[in-house]
Amino acid sequence: MKIEYLNDYNFYLYLNKEYIIDLELDNKESIEKYFKMMFMKLKKNYHIDIYGYYNIRVYANNNYGIIVDVFKLSDDYFKMPNNKIDMKIAIDKDNVFIYEIDDYFFARKYDRNIKNIYFKDQKYYVELNDEIDDTFYFHLMEHSNIIFDDEAYEIIKTSLKL
Repeated sequence: MKIEYLNDYNFYLYLNKEYIIDLELDNKESIEKYFKMMFMKLKKNYHIDIYGYYNIRVYANNNYGIIVDVFKLSDDYFKMPNNKIDMKIAIDKDNVFIYEIDDYFFARKYDRNIKNIYFKDQKYYVELNDEIDDTFYFHLMEHSNIIFDDEAYEIIKTSLKL
């Protein structure tokens, strides 16, 4: 699990597929229960004060797992009693995640795992096949940045496909 803070009200949770084995994205109750448990874990382990009303957007990808965009609505508008949590959850299944890398030859070395390679602004971006080698994927996670949602589609649309 990785947490990336964008500002006081917004952060991303990166949860790889091994971390979310029991999560059923088609079951609303399972999702709500999972995120309430996740928030309690964040509060306990990372001392993040989580209470109030949240908009949550889940970006799911078969290779990676999920990236969760957590946005807290202002306390001025939504007051929750006794530090409780409430949330509105939207799920985008089967998103395209691309991976920003610096080394073109790294991508070529693991060619069978890669569906497409894109080039834009002196950076390389790889889109993965549905089935990939675990060793390659662990190495990729250490040496890349994950790009998703609109930014990924923009790069795919406007870059040079190699």
